This record gives sequence, structure tokens and C-alpha cells, in this order.
Amino acid sequence: MSNATSLSAAGAGALPGRDVRSRAHALRFVIEQARRNSIAVLIVVASFAPIVGPIVGWWRFGLWAVLLVAVYAVRVVILAPAMRMEVLAADIGRWTRILFGSTMLAGIVGASASLLFFPLLPPLEQVLVTMILCCWVTGAMSSVGAYPLLYSCYVSVFIGQLIAAWLLTNTPHMASITIPLFGYGLITAAFGRTFARQIAVGLRIRFENEELIQELDAARRAADAANLAKSRFLAVASHDLRQPLHALTILSGLLCRPASAERTGEVAQQIVRSVGSLEKLFSSLLDLSRLDVGAVRPELRTVSLRPILEQLGTEYGPRARVKGLNFEVGHCEAALVTDPVLLERILRNLIDNAIKYTERGRVELGCERLPDALVISVTDTGPGIRPEDRDAVFEEFYQASGERQYREQGLGLGLAIVKRLTGLLGYRIEIVPAPAGGSMLSLVIPADLLRAIPEESGAVLQDSPNVSLERFAIVYLDDDVQVHAAMRLLLQEWGCDAVIAATLDEARTQLRERALRPEAVLTDYSLSAGVTGFDVIDALRAQYGALPAAIITGETDPISREQLRNSEYPVLLKPVQADELRKLLELFRTIG
Repeated sequence: MSNATSLSAAGAGALPGRDVRSRAHALRFVIEQARRNSIAVLIVVASFAPIVGPIVGWWRFGLWAVLLVAVYAVRVVILAPAMRMEVLAADIGRWTRILFGSTMLAGIVGASASLLFFPLLPPLEQVLVTMILCCWVTGAMSSVGAYPLLYSCYVSVFIGQLIAAWLLTNTPHMASITIPLFGYGLITAAFGRTFARQIAVGLRIRFENEELIQELDAARRAADAANLAKSRFLAVASHDLRQPLHALTILSGLLCRPASAERTGEVAQQIVRSVGSLEKLFSSLLDLSRLDVGAVRPELRTVSLRPILEQLGTEYGPRARVKGLNFEVGHCEAALVTDPVLLERILRNLIDNAIKYTERGRVELGCERLPDALVISVTDTGPGIRPEDRDAVFEEFYQASGERQYREQGLGLGLAIVKRLTGLLGYRIEIVPAPAGGSMLSLVIPADLLRAIPEESGAVLQDSPNVSLERFAIVYLDDDVQVHAAMRLLLQEWGCDAVIAATLDEARTQLRERALRPEAVLTDYSLSAGVTGFDVIDALRAQYGALPAAIITGETDPISREQLRNSEYPVLLKPVQADELRKLLELFRTIG
């Protein structure tokens, strides 16, 4: 190992686990101290002059003094550029070698005083020179002690030449002088290592504090961003959430007044529309919350892409035509490992946005196979997305257009949900201007997720015909009594024999009084007195046998969500659409 390499290793070892920046600061500290302490050479020369000059001759002493001062002066000059951190960090190895070489040269010239002057000096002056040189080498610890290898070599030069000079004097006290000098050199080098460790600890604490400050600053910025998002949410939600609530208040008041059947039907349709808007807004908020707390986990399997795109084309084609838009779906034969539900959610959000913001022209859903990826893109001829908005549109509650005509259609959460879902599935979302104007949002799927197309991928699943729920005995438990009336009306509308209760005992009482045997169980997860939906289902099954059952919940606690995810029962998340509940009950009645 070369000296320079060893020195670099020593510096790096003094700061374990630190990067180039840490080593650069350690080296800069040594260089700064070495340059600053170079002035001490004048003190050394002044100390030697009255002791050595008159005895060895002023010309001899003068040559040594001039050479010594010149070496230190050159050392100061050549190390000057390294005081700029950007210069030093650009080539740490080079500056380490320069520091090592210049320091050792200065040490050799300085320590040569013992060999040059000892043969001409009396014993007392020899002792004085030895003391001065030992003080010199000890003082050098503050200059180069931060690098143990360099300081050890520096000490070796001084003590080695002193010992050699005393050996050449043939003094009878040679052993009593050289042995302590050798021990002094070892002790000084050991102290140098201790000094280096202290410097390393100081630098480590400094950088840990800087990192802590950076983390705190990042946390502050994140908190500021969260506060900004909250303010943006309050500004948007105060309007967007109040609108359907305001409409519902007016419409429900109209239902309380006498009116014709036609008028009542019109009011009911408006209520359904307002409730749908409200449900969509709250669902987006709940979805975002679930993604942020890690409550959504993809269920991966190999699926064919063509049926998914065709289904989306069938679903969104009529909606686009109502706005006078052409909706085109490109041909795509590909299969990939994904969660089809989450993939559909991503594409639905992209298509929803495209149709919402496009007033004329077309919306196209297509895909393209590249050598290293599959790209699914949604292209529109809308107003497009400005370059400065391309990152911001993925933030919560952000709407790039800023036009009030779109505000009633959402809180600006669609692309925020898309961003989180793509990260969850390992995809990438990109925004580029569309060739014919508008925008193109592309979902980039890595090639390692692509698979051969399954043979059954072309199968089309047909919806089963409606199953009658007449006289279907259902137990529904929820400790929120405000839900009871709505659920009772809904189940009675379908012809069910509904038992609506807040507790298990209350449900059993109603079953006994009405002489009903339940055929299915629907229950909230968190009930009063610490009872869970699992407890209710287990108790009713123990009494009535293997009943089909499902959990209806608004649970957001991650632990509870994990338990629900791992349960054997279907889980419906509040708010539940009537059609979704109807399909589940039809399935329960079919399987018995």
C-alpha cells in the first residue's frame, strides 16, 4: 500500500461509513491547521539561533534555517487551493498525496537539525536541541494529528533522527537517553491516534447534526405542504361537498310536501344524482386515505389486457358520445402480472379525466409494445396540460384547468390516486402533449411484468339474471341507528324479511318473536361493547348452521383492515352501492 493510499484509508477509517464529503472535510481541517501552524517554524528558528548559531557557525545555521522556512513557505503556497472545498473534493487523492509529501519533506528538513548540529554541540546544547525538537513534534499533533498514519510517520522522522544523532555521540548515557526517546515517540504517536479519533467524532457529530437539520427541514417542508394541501382541500371541499348536501336538503324538503307521482319521481331522480355525486367525492377521499396508510395491497395474477380494454370501451363509449366525442379503443394483445381491479381503477380515472376535460374531438385508449415496456395510453383532444402543471396535477385537490365548470365533477383526486396506484403496482405514469393537441397520459409497464396470453383470456363473463330476494331472511347488525331506517327500507323494497338490530341479543329477540330462521348475515365490523362482526357471525352460525355472511364496514384502522383482508367473508366498504349489495345477496341466495 502506498503512503498516499494508506493516508486516504486512514482518513476514511477515522470517519467510518462517511462519504467523500466527510473525508474532504477531514482533509481540509488538516490542511487548514498545517498552513496556519506553519508560522510556528519562525519560533523554532528563533529558539535554535542563540543555542546553535554561535557554536556551529552562523552560515551553517543560516543555510538550515533558510531551507526550513522555504520548505514551509512552499508548502503553504501549494496547499492554498485546497482551502476551497469544491477544489479539494474534486480530487481528494491528489491533495492527500500533496499533503503527505510536503509534510514529510518539512519534517525531514526540520528534524535534520539533530544530525547536522549534534557533532559540533556540547552535551548541554545537545539536550536543549533534543527538547526543542520533541516539543516541535508534539505541537505538530494539532496540525496533522487528525491523520494517524501521517502523524506516525512524522514522529518517526523526528525521533528516528534524534536517536541516530545520540547514537553517533558515543555518550556513556546513550541508553538512558535513546530508550526514553523511543518510548516518547511511541506515546506521542498513540496520543496522535486518540486525537484523530476525537476529530473523527467531532466531524461525525457535525455531519449527523447537518443530516438531522436536513431531515427536520424536509419534515418542515412536508408539514408545510400538508398544510397547503389541507387549505386547498378546505377551499375546494367547502364548495364541492356542500353543493350536493345543499341540493339534498332542498330535495328532501320537497318530498315532505304533497306532489304528483311525476313530480315525486323527478325529485327522487335528483336525489339519486346528488347522492351519487356525494358518494363519489367521499369514495375518492377514502381511497386516497387507504392508499396513504398502506391499507391497499395488490392481488397479483396474470390477466389478458384485451378484455379489460374492451370492457372499458363498452362502458365509456356511450358516455363519450353524449358529449359528442369519439371514443376509440386500440387493439391490444398482451398479458401481464397485475391486480386487474387496481389496473382498471387507474384506467378509469384516466378516461374519466380525459372525457371530463375534452369538449370536442376524441378520446383514445390504446397500447403499444416497446422492447422494454408495454405502454397503455389515454389520449384526448382537450386543452392539454401545461408543462409547469405536469407534476402538480398528481397532487391532491389540484385541478390544472382551474375552470369552475369542472369543479362539480370531483375534488381533483383522480390523478393523485393514479400516482399512488401506479407506484403500488410498479408502473410509471408519464404526461406528454398529444400529437393532435390535448394530452397523452401513458402508463409504462416494465417488460418483466409481461406474460404469455392465457388461453382463457378471450372468455366473456355474462352477468347472471336477477335472482328474486322475496322472503329472503336477512339479519343486519349495525350500532349506528341512523343506518337502520335506510337499510330496512332498501331490504323491504327487495321483498326481504329483514331483521335490523344494533346488538346480537336484539337480533336474536327479533328472530324469536317473528319465528324466522336467518338465511344470510350482514354485519358491521366494529359493534358496541367491543363486539366484532366476526363474533356475530360465529354466534349465529353456531345457532343456525353455516350461514352465508359478509362484513359491511367503514374501518380505516390498519390492524382491523388486515384482519378483514385475511378473513373468509366478503367485505363491502361503506358507502355501499345498492346494486353492489343486491348482487351479493343474490349470490348468497343462489348458493344457499
